[in-house]
Amino acid sequence: MTDSSTAAQAEMAAQPATAATAGSVAVCLALGSNLGDRHATIMRAVEALCREVGPIVAATPVVQTEPWGYESTHAYLNAITLHLTRLSPARLLAVTQAIEHSLGRTAKTPAAGSAAAGIDAAGSSAGPLPPYADRPIDIDILLYGHLHMATPELTIPHPRITERPFVSGPLRELLARNTGIDICRAP
Repeated sequence: MTDSSTAAQAEMAAQPATAATAGSVAVCLALGSNLGDRHATIMRAVEALCREVGPIVAATPVVQTEPWGYESTHAYLNAITLHLTRLSPARLLAVTQAIEHSLGRTAKTPAAGSAAAGIDAAGSSAGPLPPYADRPIDIDILLYGHLHMATPELTIPHPRITERPFVSGPLRELLARNTGIDICRAP
């Protein structure tokens, strides 16, 4: 981990979480960036998520990883954040996509469960992997409380958690450090 990654972790941890209020749900989000000033983009995403989604309860360190699902010369910075939110899953998706757009993301990989993604609603492979590409920011909804759902737009838990070591390992560690949070533990 680089000094800037350590600084990013300290900045994310400095975002104070307020006490949970009635109606709040714990959500885990994965953030990734491999274009532009990756560190600054991740930090702007975290700030926007705190403002629009809800307070951060915990976050993983920001780590550098190789692209997954395609080849690129641009390495990623990745992190996972745990928030408390009052947003519905559909609204959370809309907010995360708006944040991505505001930070320069112009195209979105097809949602799991859509025919274009080659993954059916149960998360089973129905064809080739989606066409991944370099991006300034990617925000994925990994977990939303204990919810299990599959629509053409959104599948929760995220169907590729276990396939992505840069998500599965850090997510397990984050949840192990935050046992008092009411959220699905086995995607």
